[in-house]
Amino acid sequence: MSPTFGTILMAIAAVAAFGSIAALAWGTRKGDEGETAINAGYLATFAVFGALTLAFGVLLAAFLSEDFSFMYVAENHSTDVSNLAWLYKISGTWAGREGSLLLWAWILSMFASWVAYKRLSITDRLSNVGLAVTNFLQLFFLAALFVETNDPFKISPAEWIGPNGELLLQGVAMNPLLQHWAMIIHPPTLFIGYAGLAIPFAFAVAALIVNDGSSAWVKIVDRIAVFSWLFLGIGIGLGAIWAYVVLGWGGYWAWDPVENASLLPWLTGVGLLHSFTVYRKRDSFKNWAVMLSGITFALVLLGTFITRSGIVQSVHAFEQDPVSFWLFLSMIVAAVVVPAIGLVIRRDEFRSAH
Repeated sequence: MSPTFGTILMAIAAVAAFGSIAALAWGTRKGDEGETAINAGYLATFAVFGALTLAFGVLLAAFLSEDFSFMYVAENHSTDVSNLAWLYKISGTWAGREGSLLLWAWILSMFASWVAYKRLSITDRLSNVGLAVTNFLQLFFLAALFVETNDPFKISPAEWIGPNGELLLQGVAMNPLLQHWAMIIHPPTLFIGYAGLAIPFAFAVAALIVNDGSSAWVKIVDRIAVFSWLFLGIGIGLGAIWAYVVLGWGGYWAWDPVENASLLPWLTGVGLLHSFTVYRKRDSFKNWAVMLSGITFALVLLGTFITRSGIVQSVHAFEQDPVSFWLFLSMIVAAVVVPAIGLVIRRDEFRSAH
């Protein structure tokens, strides 16, 4: 498969995400008359997941076959010859800037599809708006993937490739420090935690938009929040093992800075889960729950931001990218400011019972 096919699939995902937002917004506004549009919005969410699944599959197949016509494969292929070599070929898909962002977007589309599947038979205003906000977040990640520095489907220069498809360029490959068993599992588990914690934020914003201060949005997302928080904890633990064994740094404060950053949303996630419990059982901690949803998602984005902005030195960090810097910085700010403003506007509806 050519890199161009992967680019086409990402474009299809972006169009489907935009179409889903438009259909859900139109259908929700129309009420009972907009049921067809609403259903189309849910189906478009599945299309986003399908397109990104195929796109990720194209990249994975390129790594397994060592197709160096993909620039990303050429720059991140594994040179390991041990029994784990085939697993390092797979982990190469998320070893660099471009592939890790595609993994992020793909997992987010998986969570969105799960929500769409569970709420398709209900399609109430809260579910519709929550799914639309989730697809809006998806558009940010897809937009980032179309920036040249983040595009996993760039074509290698002709002079890099030999007549038999071999790589002529010397000195480019996966960072040897990343060729450790923990780094095979660590990024996917971490990204499951990261992407999953976008869902509580999306539905908190949705609850503010539809002015529903009940615990309905919490009941929709609480299991996803617990699931994501658990996977984030597993990912942090695996990152700790890698940092101790490979980097040889002792103690938490000497860990890689990206590993440190991933602990922050886990800590606020503890508060978020407790706030959800009080929200459901006592109709209280409403402002806490909404704001912790935003703060936790902002801290999730912080880990992505420092990895891609070039502001810290890390084995995980990539070269400085001004577009990623401003894109993710704006998302971090919005994740805190939007819920805060929403709570001011909707303060009567979101006043706690105790």
